[in-house]
Amino acid sequence: MKIFALAWLAVTSIPGFTQQDDSILKSESPDHAFFTATWRIPESDYIWQPDLDDFSLVVFPWVGKNELGDLDFSHDFTGRLPSQLQWSTDSKSIVVTTISSGGHSPWHYKTYVFSVADKRLVDADDLIGLVV
Repeated sequence: MKIFALAWLAVTSIPGFTQQDDSILKSESPDHAFFTATWRIPESDYIWQPDLDDFSLVVFPWVGKNELGDLDFSHDFTGRLPSQLQWSTDSKSIVVTTISSGGHSPWHYKTYVFSVADKRLVDADDLIGLVV
């Protein structure tokens, strides 16, 4: 176990080594008509503090088997990081669960619902009230 820990420390301390970022999520709709992804946006004043990052959600239609069409929807979430990205089984909506990027209210996973037909993003708290 000590050898594994030392090897991991040696590899992760190499300049240029990158670890997989768990906050980058990708998903294709069940009907294979849309592709959605998230990625982190570094906080502009404190770029060295990833716990303050924001993220962006994008939705693209598929126009061919392996070709994405023009951007269909984009939204930047301030002070949040993605926790889960899930399509509805009928491919009509996307549910995005987020966490606070700064650690505030760690008990509150803000959830958003995106309607593909309306191209509208709604905060679930606005629909049903604050859920603890």
